Amino acid sequence: MPLTLPHTRAAAVLAALAASPALAADCPVGADMEKGVRFSEATGNIEVIKRGAAPGEVVSTYGSDGYLNVVRLAHGVYVTEIANLVNGVPEGVPDRYSYDISPLPAPAPGLEVAAQVTVTGSETKEQTWTYSFGEPVTWTYGSCSYELIPITTRQLAAGEEVSREVLHYLPEFGHSYLAVYADGEIEEVYTYVSVEAVR
Repeated sequence: MPLTLPHTRAAAVLAALAASPALAADCPVGADMEKGVRFSEATGNIEVIKRGAAPGEVVSTYGSDGYLNVVRLAHGVYVTEIANLVNGVPEGVPDRYSYDISPLPAPAPGLEVAAQVTVTGSETKEQTWTYSFGEPVTWTYGSCSYELIPITTRQLAAGEEVSREVLHYLPEFGHSYLAVYADGEIEEVYTYVSVEAVR
């Protein structure tokens, strides 16, 4: 005999489901990182994130109109490589980043990290990068809500700040995306408005 709910109880259940900000069927979860998770920016740019080959690695592909940045990140935070693609064809030499800390620390609220970073690619440069991890907050993308840890990073050369970034780290996916970039002359804000699993 099929199970039936009294009318008033069924209506209450349906109302509760409709009011839920992040339904499991609609909002991606960590397991979706195998095929990928897609974030859409207000400008129309798309970021797709997937698990990388190395333990804890995330590969992020960001851009639109055939121009893409492919970024590899350790723990979803520390950049290890940036490559550019134009219509699927590599452009230029990838930049690779090595750190004087091993292993790199896993993200955690309140964590402070400072590292000497060597960048090799079209040119070689050395900088000091600092990471300040904030306290968790709840962040919403459309109807999906997640815990988020803000991270402020600073890049310094010869003791002078070259640039500053704010990253948004999502423990659910083990990934951080760029939310703000500033270099003294410009400040760019990246606002993501929706998230979905790649099917």
